Amino acid sequence: MKIYRRGVKLDLSIAVVVMFLLLLHMTGMMYKRELHQLFNEEVNISKRGFRRFRSSEIVDKEDETSKVPSEVAEGPAGTKTDHIPAYNMFHQRITKDAMYEPSAFYIFNLLDELATGEISNVSLFPGGSQIKFKIHFKNGNVAIAKPKRHDRGRYWAYDQSEPFWLDNERHNAEIASFHLDRILNFRRVPPCVGRIVNFRKEILPNTKDEEILSTLYINNGNFCFIGNCVPWFCNDNNPICSEGDFMEMSLCVLVYPSVEHPFQDRPFPWSQGIVESEIWKERNICTEMLVDPEITMGRFFLDLMDLAVFDHLIQNYDRHHFTIVVRFNVESFVVIVDNGKGFGNPWKDDTSFLAPIYQCCRIRNSTYQTLLDLSTDGSKLGNLLRLSLSQDPLAPVITEIFFATLERRLGQVLREIDKCIENYGNGEVLVDKVVVI
Repeated sequence: MKIYRRGVKLDLSIAVVVMFLLLLHMTGMMYKRELHQLFNEEVNISKRGFRRFRSSEIVDKEDETSKVPSEVAEGPAGTKTDHIPAYNMFHQRITKDAMYEPSAFYIFNLLDELATGEISNVSLFPGGSQIKFKIHFKNGNVAIAKPKRHDRGRYWAYDQSEPFWLDNERHNAEIASFHLDRILNFRRVPPCVGRIVNFRKEILPNTKDEEILSTLYINNGNFCFIGNCVPWFCNDNNPICSEGDFMEMSLCVLVYPSVEHPFQDRPFPWSQGIVESEIWKERNICTEMLVDPEITMGRFFLDLMDLAVFDHLIQNYDRHHFTIVVRFNVESFVVIVDNGKGFGNPWKDDTSFLAPIYQCCRIRNSTYQTLLDLSTDGSKLGNLLRLSLSQDPLAPVITEIFFATLERRLGQVLREIDKCIENYGNGEVLVDKVVVI
């Protein structure tokens, strides 16, 4: 089933951006064939998989493909996979290096399943400080959903009047983070898409969660509930509310939903927590990190450098731990999850997020080259993210000012790396593996 977005006229400069984005992230042959359709004088963007929609338009798509092998089963390369739903193919192809490969043809289908799939059960997801839904789909997929709390133009001050620890999570930040991660070619954020659900028809008939139902009320035609989370986020003054019957939310794939403990969290050495940050703000902790086998074994250390770049771009103060996939143990990549507190203020640039970079002066050469590419005309980070996000059902996902903000922050990252290169040389700074001291 192919669903089309409305047509968009592209000029030549945007066509170049389209080509770059497609070549960078969709290098499979099926997408190369689609290039010929993209570069006419007037171009209709016809992305596979989703458009802006009302959830009441959903058609029952259950068929014989609903019964599938376990999501953790291996999927050998080259085997016939036409009958396997996208969410199963996604789980089969997670590797120790990334959530999905650069040419993952099934990602658009997976996003479509999240954006249009029939919901079968809804409950509150336990853990964390704020409200999240756990949503089961009729085809077996499972997602973590975060509801809209504020309008796009509500920015957080990050000062004494609005400290970062009181910042609400933003559903649109989760969506934008997934797209940004793809453009950076990290591929460590679980796939995430926006959706407008019909709260009356899709949520209420499919939930028996008393923490939703017992706090539910109607206010000016909107469905509202308090739920259960930490009291400064879940209280009478901060309800979760629909707009009429409809509620915006982000839906991110719940990775390995049938595994009891699929991930392991470890303390992030450069946490922005008030107490934790006192340590690394008072002294350079990198020498301690480079003699810690828990950090230097496998790919953890250089993944943490990438994570610093990512968190600086989105300004995410909520990174207290880094996460690995248990089944890969010390060979696992660092999973980038819980990005809902990013994209909070386009004018405030806190360069302390770059402490891992300027304290350690080491970063993957491939990451550096990607950042350089994204800073050049014709492949600007902001342009690529704008184009990528334009295909989400909730577009515009973030306000326009953030695209220039990301390019400014990218320049800050590159300047810090260049200072390191000037002081220590390319060979010491741009590395493919950690040199333990």
